[in-house]
This record gives sequence, structure tokens and C-alpha cells, in this order.
Amino acid sequence: MACNLPVVSTAVGDIQERLDGVSPGGVGSGIEQLSRLLVSVVESGERSNGREVVQELSWEQIGNRFLGIYRSVL
Repeated sequence: MACNLPVVSTAVGDIQERLDGVSPGGVGSGIEQLSRLLVSVVESGERSNGREVVQELSWEQIGNRFLGIYRSVL
């Protein structure tokens, strides 16, 4: 995702939340849905916008969240 490669997955872990807003790609729940997603990704021939979506998980962003938590505790 961070390499702007499309991701097609089943609904495991936090993948639905992570792929929210990422295109092309998506989450499918069965063979037919996954097949349609895969075909659409291949036919589009495009890279995804995954890097911009995943920026909220960057080390800088996570560090800022921890600093905010520490400051609120102090």
C-alpha cells in the first residue's frame, strides 16, 4: 500500500479501515467479489493512492500521538 500498489484482500484485521479511501483495490468477502476486484485492478492498470492514505501511520504521526498522550498525562 505504501508503495502505491493496489491491494485486494478479504476482511481480516483492520484492513477495511486501512483500505478506506484507497483506489484501486478493495476488500471482498467471497470468490466472486474478490475476482471482480482483481479484474478491476488489473484492467485499470493504475497505481493506488495508498501512500497518501497511509501517511497517518507514519513514524512522525505516531510519535506526535504519543507526545500528545504523554503531555495530557503530565
